[in-house]
Amino acid sequence: MKRALLRTTCLGLMICGHTAAEAATDGVEIVVTAERRSQSVQKVAGAITALDSDKLQDRAITSIADVARTVPGLNFSDTNGTPRLIVRGVGMQVLTGVAEANIAQHIDGIYQSQPTMPGLESVDLERIEVLRGPQGTLYGRNATGGAVNFISKKPTNIFEGGVTAGIGSWKGRNVDGFLSGPIVSDVLAGRVSAYFDRDEGYYRNIVTGENLMGSRRYGVRGALRLTPATDVSVDLSAYYKKDRFTGPIQTLLRGENDLVALLENAGVIAPGSVISTTRPNETAGEYSPFDAKKTWGATLDVSVDASDTVKIRSLTGYIKHRWGPGAYDTDGTSLAIATTGSVDNPRDYKSHAFSQEFNFSGSAFDDRLSWIAGLYYFSGKLDAATDLSFVDPLIQELNGAGFGPGVKLTRLILSMREKTTSYAAFTDLTYSLTDRLRLNLGGRYSHDEKVSVQRTGVAISSNGVASEILTCPSPRTEQTFERVNGKARLEYDLAPRVLSYAQWQTGFKDGGVNITACGDTFKPESLTSLEGGIKSTLFNGVVTANLSVFHYDYTNLQVLLFTSSVLAAVDNIRKSETVGGELELTWPSRPEAAILAMLKNKD
Repeated sequence: MKRALLRTTCLGLMICGHTAAEAATDGVEIVVTAERRSQSVQKVAGAITALDSDKLQDRAITSIADVARTVPGLNFSDTNGTPRLIVRGVGMQVLTGVAEANIAQHIDGIYQSQPTMPGLESVDLERIEVLRGPQGTLYGRNATGGAVNFISKKPTNIFEGGVTAGIGSWKGRNVDGFLSGPIVSDVLAGRVSAYFDRDEGYYRNIVTGENLMGSRRYGVRGALRLTPATDVSVDLSAYYKKDRFTGPIQTLLRGENDLVALLENAGVIAPGSVISTTRPNETAGEYSPFDAKKTWGATLDVSVDASDTVKIRSLTGYIKHRWGPGAYDTDGTSLAIATTGSVDNPRDYKSHAFSQEFNFSGSAFDDRLSWIAGLYYFSGKLDAATDLSFVDPLIQELNGAGFGPGVKLTRLILSMREKTTSYAAFTDLTYSLTDRLRLNLGGRYSHDEKVSVQRTGVAISSNGVASEILTCPSPRTEQTFERVNGKARLEYDLAPRVLSYAQWQTGFKDGGVNITACGDTFKPESLTSLEGGIKSTLFNGVVTANLSVFHYDYTNLQVLLFTSSVLAAVDNIRKSETVGGELELTWPSRPEAAILAMLKNKD
């Protein structure tokens, strides 16, 4: 495959007006844990946007697509309920099942190893944090583009509950609710939440007349918070969610399929006999797609204040996930050329992951030094099958011609089992050189091991007898990736609520093995970032203005290349550069009411 030099330029802009009532409360800044310690979002030196539960509700944010409209530099696309996040132009454009995402996503601190795991189906969230730029020191795993943190609401020591319901386009219906309160006063509290939504889908199949991309989703989450002492907290939570879809779909960007054109020119099929479409939200597949996702996970978060200046935290997570079974028309035309998966041999990805993190944080030298250090372990397994099935007997005969007369090529066998083990140690230090000038240094050592076992080949039918021919003589591939990532940053307070910063940091993402070809590996990618910015909070919190500029220098950027009309593989671009800037402004939609509220609060 060809490798090239890629240069891009991007600009992010988010301008948001909010109501006077919202503005009156905006003086209380959102507290985030993006750097593994509690800080006001406007005091975190870096490009980060945080949306608390009030903003999620006020701005009617119910999906990652809504978040993307609110966060500069964040782009979103969705295929069959699976989020594709791209930050500052960085992110895997299409889900491959084997290449991990550039944007690391975490739910309550637990890394989501598969892009299909996370989501925003449940509205029982305390906040969402979007960190832009590489997060190679504190977060590490595959966070070259950034990180998105979903933080759920904790159980409360007072009884509260709520139910919301809504309707939407395409016969959309949704309902969700929660109940929270004490079980043992001031010692044990509990919370339970659930959701359900469905819609009929916005895509139209002009061949079958069906509506596609409809969904049916539901889930439940339970949480317990134990506080046996003032300096100890134990949070235990578990969740289950299940999604079903009428998708995904493939459609043509232009009016013909290469194989269809070849068959027409050869006189095998009549010209114009195959239906296709390039109109928006339409497809012409002869096959009714289906797909599903199912996830359950558990988290144990234990925090202990060992002293007035030292805190110890243990974070344990387990996730079991299945993407499938599913199948969909691969060619986007009415000719039964091929499907990805089938009823008998569906596309199916099963995974489970365990992670354990210990971190220690505190302060020293009369609070001039703020520090954090930690150890991280991750173990994950993936069992992936994405066979390509040939449906039409004519197509079977044509593809099987090389095997002899009467032989039908019924299926390409594409499956892989992969085990990933990761170890890491990290630290992050911030020292106040003066009352206004601070130096931040961070580092992380990562050691990742991957063992992949492939099963590739073809399934054929000869005189009605089915058999398989495997074509991978050396199916086992072992890979080891080691990297030290670093960060250096200067922070300077230009004014009491105006922060400037300049930073250098690096990120790293594992390589892997392509499922579509035996032993076809792709290299790890790495990123060096230079960034500077100003974060300001003005008029007693009524207006925020954040500006950042950045330069990215990538080595071996992972991209998806199509090797045929139906097959794709991950490859590396040797060098890639991105230069960009972001401006994030928030002010009240009714400035006069906000100013009066500000003056009243001041009095």
